[in-house]
Amino acid sequence: MSDYRQQQGVALSWRRAAQVTINNPLAGVPSLGFQEEDVVQANGQTFRTPLGATSALTVPFDPAGSIALVNPETGAPLGATVSHQELYVILYSVYLKAAQDRDIAAEAPPFPVVQE
Repeated sequence: MSDYRQQQGVALSWRRAAQVTINNPLAGVPSLGFQEEDVVQANGQTFRTPLGATSALTVPFDPAGSIALVNPETGAPLGATVSHQELYVILYSVYLKAAQDRDIAAEAPPFPVVQE
């Protein structure tokens, strides 16, 4: 007996980093954490399965370490690298800009002041 509404088709699946965390302890070594998930697309629907702690990746900060850059769309190597130190500077700069923008917005009046 066949299964109710059984269909045979084509599916696409891949694994991705669903969440990236930065651990920046005051008196310790910073690290990046990647939480993965499996994704399946079939019949116009997308199904995501978090992989849990068994699939978590942790990369400790290494000032002398380097990362070969790849194109996020194709996975092809770009032929360039970035150092862990450069990445640290980039992330710090993103944080600093976001914090400054927040602080500037908090100082602004919540609505326009009308001058009469």
